[in-house]
Amino acid sequence: MVEQTVITTEQTGWTLGTRLAFILGKLCIALLQLAQWLRLPWGGTAFPGRVVLKIDRNIVATLRRRYHGFILVTGTNGKTSTTAQLVQLLQSAGLEVVSNPEGANMVPGLVTALLKAEPIWPPAATPGYSGQTRLAVLEVDEGSLLPLSRRVTEVDMVIITNLFPDQLDRYGSVNALAKQMKKALTAWRGATLVLNADDPLVASFGQNRSHARYFAVETADDDPAFISGEAGEVSLCPLCGQRLHYSSSRYAHLGCYACSGCDFSRPRPSVIAWLLPDKKEPGTLFLVRTPTEEVEFYSALTGLYNVYNTTAALAATAVLQPKTKLASLTSAVAAFRAPAGRTEYFSWPDRSKEATLVLVKNPAGFNQALTTLADTQTEGAATTLIIAINDLPADGRDVSWLWDTYIDAIAGDVFVICSGRRARDVAVCFKYNGLPLDKMMVVPEVNKAVREALTAPAPNIIVLCNYTVLAPLRQALVKQGGKADAT
Repeated sequence: MVEQTVITTEQTGWTLGTRLAFILGKLCIALLQLAQWLRLPWGGTAFPGRVVLKIDRNIVATLRRRYHGFILVTGTNGKTSTTAQLVQLLQSAGLEVVSNPEGANMVPGLVTALLKAEPIWPPAATPGYSGQTRLAVLEVDEGSLLPLSRRVTEVDMVIITNLFPDQLDRYGSVNALAKQMKKALTAWRGATLVLNADDPLVASFGQNRSHARYFAVETADDDPAFISGEAGEVSLCPLCGQRLHYSSSRYAHLGCYACSGCDFSRPRPSVIAWLLPDKKEPGTLFLVRTPTEEVEFYSALTGLYNVYNTTAALAATAVLQPKTKLASLTSAVAAFRAPAGRTEYFSWPDRSKEATLVLVKNPAGFNQALTTLADTQTEGAATTLIIAINDLPADGRDVSWLWDTYIDAIAGDVFVICSGRRARDVAVCFKYNGLPLDKMMVVPEVNKAVREALTAPAPNIIVLCNYTVLAPLRQALVKQGGKADAT
């Protein structure tokens, strides 16, 4: 049963129950930290938040009043990287920022992150925001936006990266998810929305909003990132249901569009990035333009999707810190490294092996990862590809999305290791997409999968995995001698 109760400002004070919940939450966090120090196999970054919410379901609103600004980052892909990059940009400007880098992005995980930022004793009553200087920048699961809107009524900014079909057994459809998110945004009428103009579903959230800012990315028609004629999964207008016409496409349904039945079209972005064709650098060069500045940026990250993430973070910074010059942020962008598992590089110098670990959880992310990795690999070099797919609740039980990926386009000297709880489903998908049986093997256990990849003759290893198998795979790479790239 969906909770319908909406809290009020009067319910956000430090009651006896709030203080009890606070103390128990801090105790749970201390126990988890002790377990981590003892190297016990306890995860549960959301566990303290679950305990606290059993006692005081309004504590999120109470803790929110400890912040001068409350900023949420959500969307299907890229919210972890966008959040981390925005935090770094704001910290480089001297601001104190609290975030949830562990990736626990549902309501209990957010409560845990906010509790961690507080001193051990319950703070004094906070009737308002006066005297508060901290900002909270929190990654939020897109399906948790509506439940959160019933617990926190005052949000200053919501950044939405994109919306792709993902975990459809949980959401039903991407359009159903968009309707849920729209309800949540309606509860935060005063919040500034920072929206991806290239995504029609996301851009539609800005309709009839007085505080909406847009960002976008342009690519040249002859750039490999341009995928001619690919309209993607969302082909109908989110306002009137008529077909959208695209004049250009970035990937999936991202691009420059206009509706044939109403006046809905891609809104004019206030921050726009252009990919630059320079291929000398190992990362990405791009130009960012605002109404007052035009600055060239270098990022160590590769992939068009990472340019979108960086542009989103820059657009949010421009709103939060309007006096900050875009040019002053180039060094912070260049120094940024992706969070664990988001295009993370490993090497074994003594074995002449290199690996790239990428989180993928839907066709759009999977296809972009394959495209980017194909662009960055040495032409003709042999590659071992580990694809590890789990089907736990956090991943989504339905893994049929694998059949919507471009695995049939994988070419060259590639050997595939199918791993994770659904390793056999991965193997079947590859088999019926034409991969010879002698070019693949099924190894469900991730430690063994990494060991097989390291003993294979190919120098390059690419690891694509979904959410719950990411941490075990990363641990296996490190345990077997992989050095994470920290340059």
